[in-house]
Amino acid sequence: RMSEFESWTDSLPRCTQSGIGVIPNAKYSGGIMRQTHEFMHKCLNLSQNGVQFYGIFCAYNGDQRAAKYVSNRLVYEIFVDRPISVDMTPEQIQDLLSLKFQTTSTLYDQDVNELLVRRLVQKEQLTEESQENVMKINAKLRAATTVLAAVIVNDNIYVINCGNSRPLAIHLDNGNNMYWPLSDEHDMENHEEVDRLRNLGVDTRTFVRPSRSVGDCFRGICYQENEELRGASGPPIISTPDVYVWSIEEVGCSHLLLCSDSVVRSIEEIGVEPEQVNQFLLNELIREKDHTQSRNCNSLAQAVLDSLTRQHRESAGELYNSQHDDMSLVLASLSEIIHSHATRSTMTTSDATNSLSLEDTVDSDESNEPRSYVDCDEFNSFSNAIEVTAEIQRLFEKIKKRNIAKDSIEEEGDFSIDL
Repeated sequence: RMSEFESWTDSLPRCTQSGIGVIPNAKYSGGIMRQTHEFMHKCLNLSQNGVQFYGIFCAYNGDQRAAKYVSNRLVYEIFVDRPISVDMTPEQIQDLLSLKFQTTSTLYDQDVNELLVRRLVQKEQLTEESQENVMKINAKLRAATTVLAAVIVNDNIYVINCGNSRPLAIHLDNGNNMYWPLSDEHDMENHEEVDRLRNLGVDTRTFVRPSRSVGDCFRGICYQENEELRGASGPPIISTPDVYVWSIEEVGCSHLLLCSDSVVRSIEEIGVEPEQVNQFLLNELIREKDHTQSRNCNSLAQAVLDSLTRQHRESAGELYNSQHDDMSLVLASLSEIIHSHATRSTMTTSDATNSLSLEDTVDSDESNEPRSYVDCDEFNSFSNAIEVTAEIQRLFEKIKKRNIAKDSIEEEGDFSIDL
C-alpha cells in the first residue's frame, strides 16, 4: 500500500559528511513574500553499512504521495531487501540499482491500477457522490515525482536519474575549481528525449517538462484520456531511469551536489545563461565557503539557496512580482566519505569487536532519530561570545574534575545566557 513505508526512512542513520538545503516555494507581491502551497520535495542523506544514499524526490501535480512512496520504497530496496553491499562489483551494483528502481516503479503502478478499478466502479454509479469520488481519485492518479539519487559504495558514485533534477561533481580548491556533470536531465533540452517524444507523435513545443517520472498517469499509462496526447502511439511519460557509475578518483572532485530542477530554473530567471548555470553553482559554493570559513555541508547547502533566493527576489524589481517553486540542494563531501571508507577498511575484526562501529560514532545515534542542525558559523559575531565560551569551558572542567555522568549534568544548576 502507499502508506506502507511512508515514514520508514525517518529511522535510518543520516550521513554526517553531507547536508541538505531547502527553500519552500514563495510568491513575491507588493514586497511581501507568501508561501503558496506545502513543501513538495523529499530529500534524503543516509548512511548504513558503508553505503551512502542521497536523493531528491520532487513531487508535482499537487500531491506528495508519489514522492513519499517512491523515496521510502527505493531506500527499502537498497538497504533492506537484498541490500547493496560493499562486497559487490560495480557491474553488479549498477544492474541491481536498475532492477530495484524498476521494482519500485512497478509496485507504485500496482497501486495505481487499484485506483483505476475503484474509479471505474465509481463511474458506473452515476451519483453526485460518486462523481466527487472520481475527482479525488483523478487527483491521486495525477500525482508524480521525479527521482534523482546517488549511491556511494567503496570508491564509486552510482547516479539514478528519472526526471530533470541535476547531479554535479564539484571540486572546491583555491585555484583549481571545477565541475563535472554526472547525468543529463529528461526534458526538452535533451535531444534524445525530444527524439523519443517526436517518434511517439508528441508535439514537443507544448510538452511540459519533465519527460520521465514515476506517476503522472494522464501523461503516462492513461495518456489516451488526455486530449492533447490522444494521437500519441505510446505513453510520453515513462519511468525508465538512467543509471551511471563514476569512479570518484576518475572524477577527481571533492563534493557531490544534487539540486532540484527549480534551482536551475531560478538561476536562469535571474539572468544566468543555461550553459553557465553549473559555473554559477560552483561560484556560489566557493563564495559561501570563503565567507563563512565553514566546511559544514549543511551550512553551505543552505547558504547557497539563501543567496539564490535573495538574488531571485531582487531581480524581480521593486514590486517583487515574481515567484519560485520549492528548491532543494544536497551536498556531500566526497573526500570525507572516502576517508571514512578507508578507516572502515583498515579496521580488523578484533578492532570492530572491541570498539564502537563507525555507524555508531559517525552516522547514527542511539535513538536513530534525525539529528537537529544548529549552524554555529556566526557564533563569534555575538557580543558576549567570549563570555559564553568561558562558561562552557568552566562547565566542561567541572564535569571532568567530578567525573559527572552525562545524565546528571542538570544537578549542577541552571545555565542560561541569552545570545
